[in-house]
Amino acid sequence: MKYICEFIKSIMCYEMCILPIYIIIRYLCVKDKKVNFKKEFLLLLLVGTFIMLISQTILCEFYIDNGLKIKYGIHNNNFIPFKIFYGSYISYIKYGNYNYFIISLLGNIVLFIPLGLLIPFIYKTKGKFVILIGFCFSLFIELFQLMLPRWTDIDDIILNTFGTLIGYLLYKLYVKIYNRE
Repeated sequence: MKYICEFIKSIMCYEMCILPIYIIIRYLCVKDKKVNFKKEFLLLLLVGTFIMLISQTILCEFYIDNGLKIKYGIHNNNFIPFKIFYGSYISYIKYGNYNYFIISLLGNIVLFIPLGLLIPFIYKTKGKFVILIGFCFSLFIELFQLMLPRWTDIDDIILNTFGTLIGYLLYKLYVKIYNRE
């Protein structure tokens, strides 16, 4: 629960700065047109998802602790697929620490579920395209991180794409249950 609260606090600065600007721009774009409020709400959620992803993966990390501070990371690379599973296993078995598993493994999956869920709701695209968007966005993040003091990891691309797939499967389940497309 501690990590979830820290995660929410760390993205709030970005969300509070960027979402009002998006809302104003979007309002100016559609003010004279018929508005589909469901689609606009889903677009707002999608933009919020992109802000969350970028704030947690590319930009410097903000955290609030008696004032606004900026936290810088270290630069490191992993190009060996599935190394995260071994790291999670060692971290938990050897040191009794499950935080690495939660943050690295589950976090990378969960962060991309909204992407796989929202894109087909808004744009009615096929699954392959949704997965490709998740893969390409994750690849963009990891390539960009090569130039930053951040950790670049092939496993992040794999797990992010898997998270996008889970989101798309949740969309398909929704469509099947509620018979809507």
